[in-house]
Amino acid sequence: MKEREAIYLIYDALRLAYNPIAEPIMQGIFDGTIVLPTGVDVFPPKKGVAINAQKVEAGFLKHDCAILTAFRANRSEDINRAINEQLQRDMEELRLNHISVDGCYREAREAEASVEDSFFVYDDGSHNPQEFFTKVYQLSEKYEQDCFLYKAAGINRVAFLISTNDDARAEMGDFKLAGSLYLDLEPVGPYTIIGYTCVRFEENEPN
Repeated sequence: MKEREAIYLIYDALRLAYNPIAEPIMQGIFDGTIVLPTGVDVFPPKKGVAINAQKVEAGFLKHDCAILTAFRANRSEDINRAINEQLQRDMEELRLNHISVDGCYREAREAEASVEDSFFVYDDGSHNPQEFFTKVYQLSEKYEQDCFLYKAAGINRVAFLISTNDDARAEMGDFKLAGSLYLDLEPVGPYTIIGYTCVRFEENEPN
């Protein structure tokens, strides 16, 4: 497992990768070509309130967040669910806020994508950004994941895949651009279902 200092270096490199993304957004806000989204105060949802696309967007914009699971394609459903329950207990001990979601992703050594019980993990201000990233990174390593999806808080819509084992690092280095956030698309390719909303991160605007 990587030492905290090594994870900090990955986090610093990731923050640098965000810089050229943020600069044109800020310029667009100043010159009026980019309009700030509304409804960014509706996440996390209150108990019993449906999670619609606006709330999902708010979650990604307001919070440092990640998509994380303990599922592995080569294990049975029962075993995966039992291990995912342990991951949930770990997140509760670490004070990591999370909601259950459904994900679909192709693991590095698998030919086909698999559907996985997953978690949308978000920081409510209890952690500094580096510490939140480190906790999620270490959980992804602990549960033998190829990677996790990470998005920094802010009006940018861009997320990255963060490698946490050698298989993923061989494919994409320490991290790789996942793309920009799109909502209410068809559940095709890597995707996450949050509430009733299908979330995908695409490098190019979907047709």
